[in-house]
Amino acid sequence: MKEYATEVIIPLIADHEWAQELNLELAYRYMDYSSTGGDSAYKVGLTYQLNDDIRFRATKAESVRAPNVNELYSAAGTQYWSYGRFDQCAADEIANTDDKYRDNVVKNCAAAGIPDGWMPSQQWLDSGSIEGKLGGNNQLDNEVSSDVVFGFVYTPTSIEGFDITVDYWSFEIENAIENYDYGELQRNCYRADSLDNPFCGFITRGANNEVTSFFQTSLNAAEEKKSGVDIESVYDFETSIGEFGVKLTATYVENYEINQTGNPIDLLVKTGEQDHMRWRGRLNTSYEYGDFRAVLVANYRHSTVDERNGWNIEQHNYNDIPSYTTFDLSMNYRVLENVDLRFGIQNMFDRTPPRHPLAFEDTSWYDPIGRRATVGVNIKL
Repeated sequence: MKEYATEVIIPLIADHEWAQELNLELAYRYMDYSSTGGDSAYKVGLTYQLNDDIRFRATKAESVRAPNVNELYSAAGTQYWSYGRFDQCAADEIANTDDKYRDNVVKNCAAAGIPDGWMPSQQWLDSGSIEGKLGGNNQLDNEVSSDVVFGFVYTPTSIEGFDITVDYWSFEIENAIENYDYGELQRNCYRADSLDNPFCGFITRGANNEVTSFFQTSLNAAEEKKSGVDIESVYDFETSIGEFGVKLTATYVENYEINQTGNPIDLLVKTGEQDHMRWRGRLNTSYEYGDFRAVLVANYRHSTVDERNGWNIEQHNYNDIPSYTTFDLSMNYRVLENVDLRFGIQNMFDRTPPRHPLAFEDTSWYDPIGRRATVGVNIKL
C-alpha cells in the first residue's frame, strides 16, 4: 500500500471588523492499495472567527475505507444453513412473499429457468442443513463515505469558564460492505429488479433446480445514511466553598436509514429505533474542595420503538420502549500525598431496565445488574 497526502490552510481574511479570521482548509489523499487499486479522499473546510466569542466551521469531505484482510482473503470453510431448508423460488415461498416483492420474485425465478409452480423434492426439503462455504471475497471495492459537518463554538467572554459547541453532521456511505448468509442471498437475489445483481452468483443449483451449495461472503451492496446534531457544553467556576464543573454531551439523530441491497424497495428508515434513539445524553457534574472530589453522572436515553419497519399492532402491542436514566456517583479523598480513598455507587437509584421483552436483557443500553457500591484505596509507592 502507498499513500500520498497533502494538506494546506489558506488565510483568506484577518483582523477585519466583521471577521477576526477566515481560513480555507484543503486536504487530499491518494491511496494505492495492492488489493483494490487506487482511490482518493479529500476535505474542504472553512473556519470563520467572527469575534472573541463565536467561531463557525464547515467541512465537506469524502473518505474511503478499504476492505480488511478477513473480508478479502479469509480462507473458505464449510458453512451450514441450519434454519430450515427453503428456496425463494418454491411455490409456497412465493405465495408467502410480501406483496411488494412478489412480482419481482416471479419474474426472476422464471428468468432463472425455474417453471411456474415449481417445488423442490421432498427429499431435498427433508435432508437437513444446506451445506455451503464461508470465506472472503477478493473482488470487493472500497467503501466511500460523503461527509458534511457544520456548526459553531460559542465561548462568551462575559461568562468565564463556559463554552458550548453545536455541530450538525451528515454521513452517507455507498458500496458499504456487508456479509450475507444463505437466506439473505436467496431473498436479495430474487427480490431484486432483475437477476443482474450482486447476490445471485453465490447460489448454485443442480439440474433439477434444487440448490446444491452457496457461498456466504461479503459484498459491496449496502447503503447507509445518518444525520444529526452533537452538542457539548462545559461550565467550570470557582466559589468560596469549592470548585464546580458541569459538562453536558448530547446527540440528536435526525435520520438514520439503511439499505442492505441497494434496491430502493429495500430502504429501511430506522430513526427512533432502540439502537438509533432520537436523543441520548450524559450530564457530568463535579465538585472539588481541597483534597476532596465528587462526581455525579446522569446518563439518559430517549424513549424508542423496537421496530419501525413492518411492525403492526396485530403482531404485538409492546413496540414502545420508555426512556431510561441512571445516575452514578464517585468520590475521592486524598488522605496522604500518596494515598487516596475511593468510594462509588453505580446506578445509585437502582433503575432496572424497561419491563419490556425486547429490551430487558439488552446490556448495550441498560444496566441489568442494579445498584452496586465500590470502595478502594490507591497507594502510590
